Amino acid sequence: MARLRFPHVYGTNSHDEFITGDNQITFGYAGNDSFTSYSYTDYNFMVGGKGDDHY
Repeated sequence: MARLRFPHVYGTNSHDEFITGDNQITFGYAGNDSFTSYSYTDYNFMVGGKGDDHY
């Protein structure tokens, strides 16, 4: 099985705002997080946690 070798971005247990780019994995954790992706990006994984997250 192939591994995903993308940069990882980690949030906090508070409210975070992310603007994600190409080939990136973003973890929001707890809190009301906001995830925004650039237009026309390749592989972009956004993972929220507890809270009211917006994608």
